[in-house]
Amino acid sequence: MAVQSWRQPNSQFFTNGPGPPESFLERILLSNASPDAQVFTHAAPPFKVVHVNPAWTCLTGFAASEIVGQTCKILQGPETSKAALGELRGALNGYRTVVVRLYNYTKQGERFLNELEIVPLHDEQGITHFLGTAKRIDVASTGTAARLVQEAVAESAVAAAFNAQMPAPPA
Repeated sequence: MAVQSWRQPNSQFFTNGPGPPESFLERILLSNASPDAQVFTHAAPPFKVVHVNPAWTCLTGFAASEIVGQTCKILQGPETSKAALGELRGALNGYRTVVVRLYNYTKQGERFLNELEIVPLHDEQGITHFLGTAKRIDVASTGTAARLVQEAVAESAVAAAFNAQMPAPPA
């Protein structure tokens, strides 16, 4: 079964149809049916979680009640890349879309490699929230862990250098 993409190509809206969703609530409802692990945060620091979908709770082992009101820092551990975290912070503070690979940890302490895409969500007033979509990378089926980590580090370094040269968004 093919999974329908719920984002427009410009990553500005999360949608199930030809146009943007009517409301943030509609985005949440669509997320709940997504097979991808998704987390919604406020658009302002410290980017506290306002909603996670069932796939996110399955991936991380955290119940929604344990993460809502917290930050995603709860997923970080000893092998979480500082470079990837810096890249994420830069993109969030600059209200930009970003994709990184990094190790996170489940509630049980199990390390997992994932590709995380963060996109800003807009309404007519501007950016209101961020949507993070995490896709677990199965090391056994995609190659060796060392190669994946090297790729993740190289991608993070290139993206961090690019993001560092991006102008700040207008106030």
